Amino acid sequence: MHELLQSVNSNEREILSLKRENQFLTNLLENRRRQFSCEINELYENNMEHQRALNDTNTDIYHLNVTIEELRNGIDKLEELERRRSEENITQCIEKSATWYNEYYVMFTEGYRSSATTPRLYMYSTQNGTATIFSLHTNSNESIQLSKGENRFDLPSSILTKDGKERKGVYVQTSIPVVLYPFELYIDSSDGFLALPKQVLSKYYIVPSFKVYKHRSISKSLIGIVATTDEITNVQIKLRLLHNTKIRINSKEFNNGETLSVVLSKLQTFQISHDYDLSGSVITSTQPVGVVSGNICNSVNHPICNHFTEMILPTNQLDSDFIIPKIQNRPSSIVRVYCPVKTQLRIFNLTTEISVSLQKEDIFEFENVNVSVIKSDNKVLVMSYPTEAGQFDSYMMTIYGINQYKTDYSIVVPDDFTSYISVTFTSGSADGFRIDQKRVLVYKLYRKQVAGTTYSTMSCNITAGSHTINHESNIHFGLWIYGDRVYDGYGFPAGIAFNHNP
Repeated sequence: MHELLQSVNSNEREILSLKRENQFLTNLLENRRRQFSCEINELYENNMEHQRALNDTNTDIYHLNVTIEELRNGIDKLEELERRRSEENITQCIEKSATWYNEYYVMFTEGYRSSATTPRLYMYSTQNGTATIFSLHTNSNESIQLSKGENRFDLPSSILTKDGKERKGVYVQTSIPVVLYPFELYIDSSDGFLALPKQVLSKYYIVPSFKVYKHRSISKSLIGIVATTDEITNVQIKLRLLHNTKIRINSKEFNNGETLSVVLSKLQTFQISHDYDLSGSVITSTQPVGVVSGNICNSVNHPICNHFTEMILPTNQLDSDFIIPKIQNRPSSIVRVYCPVKTQLRIFNLTTEISVSLQKEDIFEFENVNVSVIKSDNKVLVMSYPTEAGQFDSYMMTIYGINQYKTDYSIVVPDDFTSYISVTFTSGSADGFRIDQKRVLVYKLYRKQVAGTTYSTMSCNITAGSHTINHESNIHFGLWIYGDRVYDGYGFPAGIAFNHNP
């Protein structure tokens, strides 16, 4: 019994020991659980903190990418703007180079009272510089100072040509680019022209003039040629003589279609005149020449005459699309189209359309009242002859093509006339034009729509002197300068964007 009791006591002690050990292990396990739980919570918090940091980083990266994309777009826009500006600058440089020059060969053809006529050179200079003016006739080589804007130089009246070969060419060279307008000034028989620079003179021309009023000698049709190179120049004139008339030159008689030949040295001139219209005659040469044609003192509708003169565009400087400008204070203009090759013409005015086929070297004439549009399948030469109005005389004016328009013009308007400008354009608003940065007061605007394109012309007054003319939208437009006074008038293109790759 005692042994049994001892065994029970021993078992109880073991059980108690096991309970204590179990409690210890339980406590240890709980402590470890709590420790691991804290560590897990800490890891979770750390993970959440890292996740938040990662999200913040991703947000920063997103915003950074947005900023980079915005910068890229901004750079692209700047590059596009720079490209456009560069293209505009190139275009402007091309236009400037196509209209501003510093070498000219010109001549002054016979006038109504040549001995009382003043041959004048108007020059618009881009800046201060010098001009050298050489006259073969007077064997003089004069140097003048040029200021920015208007400059003028008068030559002796003896420089005006007569029929035959003479030494009357004039050479103008400037240290800076200029626009040159030769002008024949007489009390009641004046006119001028835009001088063509040396670089665009050529070897092939079709001649414009006008029908001689009552075939009187003071209204003769004339052609003038000036040689421009050191090499001898052989010139041939294929004569177009109307009504089976004949012309006598150097004691030799020529019929319609026959060819007159002449040899010229540098700055020599050659003039022929006829009591009938010489229009449509063709000039070819072995070296580039300048051609000036028109009439001594002619008219369209009444006996009071005026000088007609223009320096003629060579055939490689012609165009196929034209807007005929409205001439202020004139009821209409006679327009002539000269065709170097076989041509199909379409002419649109406010109310009608004309379609006509012309053979090589043919001429087509029509009357323009407000606005006309010419479209041809080949390059043609276009001239306008404003009809007389009251005491205001007619004159001769080159109409250059739409593809030869410029975006800005620097001009000189002659003294002693009431002068105007006419503008032609196919886009932009009429009230966007500026003269010397001031809004143009439009006299009247005429429009004609052809195949979805609107062709417009307008006119306004302008004062004598130098001016700059442009449009706020930088559009291309045509510009003509003209003026009136009692029994007189003049007109010529303000400038032309010449073709350098004819």
